[in-house]
Amino acid sequence: MSQKIHCGPPRSGQQDQEWETVEVHVNSNLNEVQIISPEFTCFGHTWRLQIRPATWSDPLSPTLPFALTLCNRSNKSIKVMIAVSIRKFSGQQLAHYKAGESSNFGPYDDYNGEDDDFYCDGGEFQGPSIGIPDFNLSRSTLLYALEEGPLIIEIRMKPIDPASVSIPFVPQNPLGKAMLNLFMNEESADVVFETPTQNFHAHRFILKQCAPMLDEMCVGAEGGLLSVPIPDVQADIFGHILYYVYGGKVGEQEFKMFNAKEILDAADKYGVPNLKLEAEAFLVNSITLDVDNMMEHLLYADSKNCALLKESVMDFIANNEVEVLENVSLKDLPGGMFADLLTAVARGKKKDAANMDGSSDEQYSTMRISDLRRKLDEEGLDIDGSRETLIGALEENS
Repeated sequence: MSQKIHCGPPRSGQQDQEWETVEVHVNSNLNEVQIISPEFTCFGHTWRLQIRPATWSDPLSPTLPFALTLCNRSNKSIKVMIAVSIRKFSGQQLAHYKAGESSNFGPYDDYNGEDDDFYCDGGEFQGPSIGIPDFNLSRSTLLYALEEGPLIIEIRMKPIDPASVSIPFVPQNPLGKAMLNLFMNEESADVVFETPTQNFHAHRFILKQCAPMLDEMCVGAEGGLLSVPIPDVQADIFGHILYYVYGGKVGEQEFKMFNAKEILDAADKYGVPNLKLEAEAFLVNSITLDVDNMMEHLLYADSKNCALLKESVMDFIANNEVEVLENVSLKDLPGGMFADLLTAVARGKKKDAANMDGSSDEQYSTMRISDLRRKLDEEGLDIDGSRETLIGALEENS
């Protein structure tokens, strides 16, 4: 179970502010009989999530469904409504549950600290643990989902008697807001980027840390306001690049409005790799590949070094080999892409084998791009580059 647990208000688009959302990121090969999350806090209570086989007859069987249990670890009871969503790392929903009635979690110490003996399916039960019905995803299904990255379990809770719930207020670290307050601050700026239609004031000390390529463009005499021309990028696009550098969010709405490829191109050009990868992920999740457009996306991915997009196209080819061979000429593939295609084929065979025996051995050569990038990020290494570059960096630092 990954230690990456997010706890906070509902995600963007969820309007009911009485609901509290917790995201538990599961990053496991499921070799354990059961998986228990670290404790987390919600509505002033301590909680823990448990994933385990629905029965204990053959707990490592790839076809055995898994059950989900939520446990109140506090010494006081709480009555809440529960909604649970299980998603792949890409965002695809695997299962969803929303209770039709409240669940009453009893005090943990009243039951001698035992989770398993007080498992039920909701309602007016007084025990500390509540089983989430309709989860029932098999080990093989979860293993397949984990190939993309951590499994995301989103738990939403709403207190039935909000007046009785003490929710501690914890202010956010002010650094993020302070950084954003400096965005377009003319008074303190020491550089101005001049697009054909709009100027953008910035600060070299921020660029030096967060966008070194932009900082390197700021050459000139020290002191005073330095002007840097940006002649080949639309003002709106460059504004989003700079806003992201200052810690702002560029999300789905911006990617749709301004064309994710344009933002990706600009982020690539001016050395803002994390935004480039966000735009790439949006592209991968939003496009529908077919034999008519796969080559266009493949060539674009190759030209911009978009390893995730290239992997997506290679998976499409490997999964639709007959249709692709009948309709697309592969002789014009850029050099090196056959190695990526073989990787996709090998990964498919490995997935089939894992589904048969429940194994999940990971090798860099067949690991998904998201997993390679995650490992590199954990090591503080560059996460942008081709599959070969990412693997080389991991091997060099292993």
